Amino acid sequence: MIDYFPSGLLGLMLASFVAAHMSTIDTQLNWGAGYLINDFYKRFIVKNASEKHYVTMSVIVTVFIALCGAGMTLFYGFYFRCMVFINSNKRGYWCCIFT
Repeated sequence: MIDYFPSGLLGLMLASFVAAHMSTIDTQLNWGAGYLINDFYKRFIVKNASEKHYVTMSVIVTVFIALCGAGMTLFYGFYFRCMVFINSNKRGYWCCIFT
């Protein structure tokens, strides 16, 4: 891209990629917190609280989800290797059954 775009357009492209990435992350955090608060916390744990309480808990859950996501990125290589190992063993298991 550096060879084909002038510097102004290159900056605009980079900003649009960053904005799309941030929008996706924001959507997932908002969806996750809304799901946990409205469908789990409000229904089963604290049924009759004020809206301020639910908004405060939503902020706390959003931060918690973001920290969990950031923590999982530190161990992504380990998770990836585990999933490759599990998938390779599943294939071998099914091949043994059907042969």
